[in-house]
Amino acid sequence: MGISDRLLGKKNVNGHPHIEAVHPRAALPGGEVRIIGSSLRPPELRRPQVRFGEVEGAVIISSDDFMVARVPPGASSGPVIVSTNGTTSNPHEIKIAALIAENLHPVTNPALDAEGNIFATFSGSRGQKVPVAIYKIDTNYNVKPFLAEMTNATAITFDRTGQMYVSSRFDGTVYRVAPNGTMSTYAEAWAWRRGSPSTPQRIFMWAIVVVRFSRSAKTGKFLSSPPSNPVSRLITWPLARTEIYS
Repeated sequence: MGISDRLLGKKNVNGHPHIEAVHPRAALPGGEVRIIGSSLRPPELRRPQVRFGEVEGAVIISSDDFMVARVPPGASSGPVIVSTNGTTSNPHEIKIAALIAENLHPVTNPALDAEGNIFATFSGSRGQKVPVAIYKIDTNYNVKPFLAEMTNATAITFDRTGQMYVSSRFDGTVYRVAPNGTMSTYAEAWAWRRGSPSTPQRIFMWAIVVVRFSRSAKTGKFLSSPPSNPVSRLITWPLARTEIYS
């Protein structure tokens, strides 16, 4: 008995390829998307082609009614099209993240101010004093130093009035930071060392996040998502190198 139709999907007898949906609707270059439709596999099990705009992607898995494809480097937001045996499908829109900053070291999410500027840390290793602790990425994606005088800058957030607060995992302090980059102590926090209640130690102030970001588990890259429903959550992963996408 040969390979069953249950594994391969129904054979493409006639008909042009048709895309019904693409999941997820936004992706990173190098990420994978699932394409749902019909007649997505050419006759005689030949490999179909998939293009993200003008750039050809790699087909990972294909059958008549679904396909898994990898988003190629250089792809941008626009139509995804499947070609089989000289015929092309209808275009289906997908959002592809664009790189806006790299070589950063945020241990928590970036933060967004009311004007749309992104602030991200270069936290460094424990106790390391880096030349620039926080970078500002403006709405034109220009990356500029913002704050230098802080060791292990960790979490960044803004209150309702636009005031910035930054925590340090080095000394457990939350600092109030002015628009010109000057800072003052806002709060200090203490916790008891596990197993030794007589020895206090500073706790790490990790993340108070007011803008939603998603993270690729494989690459440690950030992809911004619409902030129509901002949430606050705790995130505690250290990354050696991070890129930010929009």
